[in-house]
Amino acid sequence: MARVTVEDCIEEIPNRFELVILAAQRARQLAGGITPEVSRDNDKNSVISLRELAGQRVDQEELRESYVRTLQRYVEVEELTELPDFSAQRRQQQPSNPMLQDFSPFGGRPASSPVLDGGMRFENVVIEED
Repeated sequence: MARVTVEDCIEEIPNRFELVILAAQRARQLAGGITPEVSRDNDKNSVISLRELAGQRVDQEELRESYVRTLQRYVEVEELTELPDFSAQRRQQQPSNPMLQDFSPFGGRPASSPVLDGGMRFENVVIEED
């Protein structure tokens, strides 16, 4: 197929600025691995995207939405009506051996349990000052 020019695409998308944005978005999609709707013919992604737009092979509204999604910083998520109960999951994750528990105030080990340091077991250690 012969090279596509911007004038060929203006018939489909009359606004040149919008044409550039949509063609660039489609070229990014092609670079990301989406299969082209027309034959590649050793053309670059920008030329393929223009050929697709001129031949009405891709949905322009879908390209617009895709472009807007790339610019969005805030994405709406569904609000939870109830908080999930993680207590049962936390109980399953807590180790039964007190030596493996963390030192945090929420899941700390008892003070009377022995301390394991570098493979050596210390019980009732007293440090004397000079």
